[in-house]
Amino acid sequence: MEEYQIEAIRKIANSEFILSIYPMIDNIKVSYSPDNNLLTFLIYLNTNDINGRNTYDKGLDTHYLVEYHIRKFFPYLGISDLVLSSAVVYNKSGKYVYHW
Repeated sequence: MEEYQIEAIRKIANSEFILSIYPMIDNIKVSYSPDNNLLTFLIYLNTNDINGRNTYDKGLDTHYLVEYHIRKFFPYLGISDLVLSSAVVYNKSGKYVYHW
């Protein structure tokens, strides 16, 4: 995966479109590991109210965010569907919330 593709994903992930769907997200950092063909999304929240047990109750579904909202742009960026994804979520204080 090329750097311009990673940067495009980063811009999509932090776009007004995504942040309007998930207003509890402050920003998302994206990195790629060519060794295991893995895109990692570090998701930083703007609240401390979300924890590993109440994400869905609070309207945060990071799996759907990445696998539906962001991944649907992959064909336009020339990114293979075979790229794996993972996400790590941190609250406003920088405390780990959960990952997948």
